[in-house]
Amino acid sequence: MPVTKYYIDALLDSFGPDYMTPVMFEGDHEYPFYQKQEAAMKQLLKESGVDSSVDEFCRNWHRLNGES
Repeated sequence: MPVTKYYIDALLDSFGPDYMTPVMFEGDHEYPFYQKQEAAMKQLLKESGVDSSVDEFCRNWHRLNGES
């Protein structure tokens, strides 16, 4: 990948003098990320009469579609 020899200047221009300092920030989503989606999936499975966990359903889905 071609990179300018002035990459330090580019980093300083874009991110300032602390470009190497990690910044902690909070995500914009709830934790765990899929909590609401998993609850909805469990409800759909229950309503459909499927008697398996979400994990088991996903493993079977991937197996049926030729995925690992």
